[in-house]
Amino acid sequence: EDLVYNPNEVNKEGDCDVDDCWLHPGTCQAPNLQPDGTPTDRSCWKQSFHWHLLQIQGRPGGCMLRVREFDGLGAGQKIEEKMAVNLGVPIAEVKPGFVQ
Repeated sequence: EDLVYNPNEVNKEGDCDVDDCWLHPGTCQAPNLQPDGTPTDRSCWKQSFHWHLLQIQGRPGGCMLRVREFDGLGAGQKIEEKMAVNLGVPIAEVKPGFVQ
């Protein structure tokens, strides 16, 4: 069983321009899910990320870990945050810094 999922290690081929397709699956332009709802390599990244958050929802110690860059959250990170908040998944954040 995977204890950590890193979405940056996968390249999702699904192309969907609907920011909240994870909340309204019928609007997704590239769901490409298996019959049991599991995402595939051709799935929209938002559908896939939401599915992985669902897998940790309510699990002891389960959380979404994110790295906040110096210039703030990227557009995708803002969508991921909405997903986590919607599901009640805690967000743990790391802010990179430099030691001089």
